[in-house]
Amino acid sequence: MKRALFLVTLILLAVAVYVIVFSGLFEIHSIRFNQDWVPENVVLEKIGVVKGDNLLLLSPRDIRNNLTGDARFEAVSMRKNYPDELVLQISYRKPVARLLMGDRSVYVDANALILYIGEEIYDAVTIEGMALSGAEVGRTIEAGEGSRFRRALDLAELVDQSGIGMDSIYFDDEELTLTISEGFTAHFGKEKDLENSFAIFDAVYQDLSKDGIQHGQIDLRNPKRPVFKPAGTEDMP
Repeated sequence: MKRALFLVTLILLAVAVYVIVFSGLFEIHSIRFNQDWVPENVVLEKIGVVKGDNLLLLSPRDIRNNLTGDARFEAVSMRKNYPDELVLQISYRKPVARLLMGDRSVYVDANALILYIGEEIYDAVTIEGMALSGAEVGRTIEAGEGSRFRRALDLAELVDQSGIGMDSIYFDDEELTLTISEGFTAHFGKEKDLENSFAIFDAVYQDLSKDGIQHGQIDLRNPKRPVFKPAGTEDMP
């Protein structure tokens, strides 16, 4: 009796192993995930899973380690839709600014964390006026409270949140100048309350845009009295 029970158990285990490992029943046929600024093929490569892998044997920890080992990804959750579909919900870190290091673009998030170094792949405002060398992905650029770079990065974040397409931010001697487009700038000076200054800038900029004005300078060095200087009069007192 015991021998018969053992044989039956052995057969059932063999059938289970065959179904799980060799039958192809749990082979992944579909991998779905939410897309963002990182190219789809790069995400698939970083996930480390390909069609044909066994869904039942797939480890959530491996996928989490694969993705969160890259600074562009913050977190991931996984769902298995049996028998053959893998579904991922990915949280991406978002670039708010682009810096230049030689001929390469360095993308950073609002915390000055370097997310990517390489060719220009994302439409983020460029911060100029800072010499950058030896930058590494996953490292944080020093951006102490009140520093020139911190203020430039805060302004870049406000630009990103506004959805207004801007070209670049230049800081020199702690003064910030936002280039909206060629021949159209906004001068923020050394003003510390950038959020308030940017709100005032946005209102002035929207009014100018409605009037079709695309050149000149918006002077916000005194945000209580913003001044628009038409093209050709920017240097006048």
